[in-house]
Amino acid sequence: MVMSGSIAAATAIVGYDLLKDDRRQQVQETRILEFLKLTGSGAAGDTKIDLYIGDSFIGGFFNTATGFGNNDDEQQLPGVIVYPGEKIHLFVTDAPVTNPLNYKITERPIK
Repeated sequence: MVMSGSIAAATAIVGYDLLKDDRRQQVQETRILEFLKLTGSGAAGDTKIDLYIGDSFIGGFFNTATGFGNNDDEQQLPGVIVYPGEKIHLFVTDAPVTNPLNYKITERPIK
């Protein structure tokens, strides 16, 4: 499964959760997050997000390219398990100055 979206720079202010309106933010199945891609804004490295599972901080990630990027921009997330009912959050900690912010999370269910 994939969660992806594009959020306007004017919306993606510090503290904003990029997954706020994503229907896969919270589901009733166990899953593992495999990759995160964060691109967009005016320059690579000028925007940062923090990944949380529930209240647990997983890590901080910078945008790796402008625009939509490609597969080289996917950052591996080894061993990040999300249990049923837990929410995934991508909180903006350094906001984009211009251009939309694009995210993609690749996940798979665990049976």
